[in-house]
Amino acid sequence: MRKPIIRELLKERDIIVGGCQQILDPLVTECIAQSGVDFVFMDLEHTGRSIDALQCCFLAAAAANVATLVRVRDIRQDLIEQALDAGAQGIIVPTVETVEQCELVASAGRFPPEGTRGWCPVVPPMRWMNDYNPATWAQDANRDVFLGVLIETPLAFKNLPELVKVKGIDFYFLGPGDCSIHMGKSSPWDPEITEMCMAAADTISAAGKVCMPLARQEDVAEYYSHGARMFLTTAQDTTVLREANAQSMEAVFKSIGKSSGKKVQPDALGLK
Repeated sequence: MRKPIIRELLKERDIIVGGCQQILDPLVTECIAQSGVDFVFMDLEHTGRSIDALQCCFLAAAAANVATLVRVRDIRQDLIEQALDAGAQGIIVPTVETVEQCELVASAGRFPPEGTRGWCPVVPPMRWMNDYNPATWAQDANRDVFLGVLIETPLAFKNLPELVKVKGIDFYFLGPGDCSIHMGKSSPWDPEITEMCMAAADTISAAGKVCMPLARQEDVAEYYSHGARMFLTTAQDTTVLREANAQSMEAVFKSIGKSSGKKVQPDALGLK
């Protein structure tokens, strides 16, 4: 079966949708993939896990024929290379604010002459690639890789008109959460931040790049009207487990006319 390529999916479909995975276990990857998403977004920034936790998850995603994106911890070439060598099809790099940082990401994710990624003949993706050819491995990888940066600080939003000009950055992920903290706002959905994100979506789309916002369901249509074509579901694995178990527990008590008396911790982002 041909492995899905994110940039090809974007050409074929009006929008593509991914599921969020923080519990880096292949069974969780399989469950998310079976939901029908186009890609699985795997988080290394906020999980405390290492690259080796991803490899079985990549195998599960490949078996389910879904694409993979990995958010690495920092703007470092070694972290980007390790995630790609392990099997990631795309990379998201957090807290990018400058043209120089964008250029580092673009270079780290591609082989020479387009970039500075190191070559190895025995990494897992070489076994999974479509129509694998040792002679063209580097060129094929450069063609298929999907590199993105996370726009999540006031400075990044300010510099965005220059950041979207960087060759080799394919998409821009808008993160209102960190931005709200930087700006002293009580919510990621503060009207001022939402306005910044919508303007950013316009800038990204006008540059011919892909915009992926972190959006509540009620904001998806507006982001779509501003050119966003890549979205994440609001059903993050950790949140789903917490809420589903709480609802099931409450149902047990309700069946005998009682209540557990317990309140579920709300989703910090309010993604509903």
